[in-house]
Amino acid sequence: ARDEQEAADAMGIKAGFPAKKALGNYRRLGGSGVHRAIELLAKADLDLRGDSDLEPELIMEVLVARLSRLGRR
Repeated sequence: ARDEQEAADAMGIKAGFPAKKALGNYRRLGGSGVHRAIELLAKADLDLRGDSDLEPELIMEVLVARLSRLGRR
């Protein structure tokens, strides 16, 4: 997506703040960063569904920490 409208169309949402925010995050993280974020979310989802013996609160804390590191690259 090159602009807010294309981002909104790609996500199936209306143009506006959410699309603008998503486009900005994509530009900041890049394709590989977005790919890594989706991997982290998928792993946390599986862990919350029973793949891990960790407490749900800890799984979420680890996820937030890992996602926040993506923005520092």
